[in-house]
Amino acid sequence: MDDLGTVTITRSGRTAMIHYAEAPGRATDFDAELGGNDTFADRLRTASRVLGQRLPWAAGRREAVLERVGQELARSEGRDLRFVVHRGGVNILVRRK
Repeated sequence: MDDLGTVTITRSGRTAMIHYAEAPGRATDFDAELGGNDTFADRLRTASRVLGQRLPWAAGRREAVLERVGQELARSEGRDLRFVVHRGGVNILVRRK
């Protein structure tokens, strides 16, 4: 995989804006709805649907970019979270004990 991008997360209540950047001109924003119970983030939307289509620098790397975003979101929460990349984006799930 290419160099990992930086991820900046700005939370506001039950929503979060997530900024992913690899280099100048290689950045995008995602929005996330933060849930409760077993689901922490119910879909990272917006750019996750168009990675590689409207962002040529991400062509063929959608899953890698979304995995990086998911990893950082899970790390920043300091909780035991897992993430699932799918067609609509990423779901961040709380691991069951």
